[in-house]
Amino acid sequence: MSRPITRNDVAVPVARPAVSSLPDKEFVFLDHKEQVRKHLKARLNYPASLTDGTVRIRVILGPEGSFKQAVVLETSDPRLAGLAVKDAQAAAPYPPLPAKFRPRQLRYEFLVRYRPE
Repeated sequence: MSRPITRNDVAVPVARPAVSSLPDKEFVFLDHKEQVRKHLKARLNYPASLTDGTVRIRVILGPEGSFKQAVVLETSDPRLAGLAVKDAQAAAPYPPLPAKFRPRQLRYEFLVRYRPE
C-alpha cells in the first residue's frame, strides 16, 4: 500500500485508479469510503487532556450504515485507541450503500489524527 496523504484529520490511501477506468461498483465503493471518512471526521471527540496522536483503525459496517466493529491496527498513544473505537461506534449510523451494491459488510481502514483545537 502506498503512503497515505492527509485530508484534514483523516487520511486516505494515495493510490487510486483514474475514475474513468473504474467499473461502476468500484467507483461506488470509493465514493462511499469518502462519505464514511467525512462522517467519522465530523464526529471525532478530542479530550483536552491528551496530546496529539494518530490511530490506524479498521471500521466494519453493515451495508445499511450500521456499526459492526472497530479494530485498532496501530496507535501512537494507547489512550487514543479506546477513544477512536468509541468515536467510530458513536458515529453510527453511517451513510448506507446503494441497494444494488450491498455486500454483507464493509471494511474500511482510516488513519485518524487527533489534535487539540
